[in-house]
Amino acid sequence: MPVLTSVGTSLCTVLANAASGTATYARQRRIDYRTGIVFAAEGAIDWRAVAFLAPGAILGAQLGARLASRTSGPWLARALGAALFLLGLRLLAVAL
Repeated sequence: MPVLTSVGTSLCTVLANAASGTATYARQRRIDYRTGIVFAAEGAIDWRAVAFLAPGAILGAQLGARLASRTSGPWLARALGAALFLLGLRLLAVAL
């Protein structure tokens, strides 16, 4: 499977999983919306951090999609593999 297709498929799978989990919890009335609103109102969400990080995340997603569509599959696979390898090393270093 081409890497671009693999990444897109993974994102759709994560979206479907999150949506179905949210729907299931909502149907079981296991989501406390009032608490979520209170947490947001009381400062549990760092809105300054959201405001700082969101533009970069949105821009990064846009640029990443354009770059992925213009990059060859093998190069993208190597870049993804290298990123995952480095992330694994970082997790290992933090755990030790």
